Amino acid sequence: MMYKRIIAPCMTAIISTLLATSTAAVEAVRTEAVEDYVEEQQPASGSVATKIFTTAIVDGKPADDLRAFQNTVDTIYFYTVLQGLKGQAVTHRWKYAGRIISNADISVTDDPFSTWSSNKIESNWTGFWTVEVLDKNSEVIGFGTFQYDHTRNLQMDPDANKAGADSGGVPGGGGGWGWGRGRGWGW
Repeated sequence: MMYKRIIAPCMTAIISTLLATSTAAVEAVRTEAVEDYVEEQQPASGSVATKIFTTAIVDGKPADDLRAFQNTVDTIYFYTVLQGLKGQAVTHRWKYAGRIISNADISVTDDPFSTWSSNKIESNWTGFWTVEVLDKNSEVIGFGTFQYDHTRNLQMDPDANKAGADSGGVPGGGGGWGWGRGRGWGW
């Protein structure tokens, strides 16, 4: 009987302590998860100030500014200047025929931040391509399109390189690979 008088209050105290600790721990984890979710859902405050398609990057700058490429060019670069995105990650998403061909993930370390990605393209992957710039929430904050075609087709459209980078185009079909690079540092 004496044990019941001693053990019962001790067990009650232990159980109460465990329940309080477990409740506090669950609440802490729940609060942290909600804060992480809210932070992830916050829109990126930045923008894409410059979008240029080019055949090369020379000393960190685009060699030319084109909207149409002959299918003899095997690598195309997408150069962007990002503003208000320091400390975040963005993605250059290369799309062709409505399919994602490659993603170039880029860490933004400055403001403004110049960066580029590239994609190696086979000569038979002709048509319109789109490159989207995605923020940390995978929301499109900018995009550009270019035409990749046979020389004869581009000659029939002399204004192909005068169209704006956001002129919209209907993608064709194919596949490929690419990579991203910021200010010439690392991959």
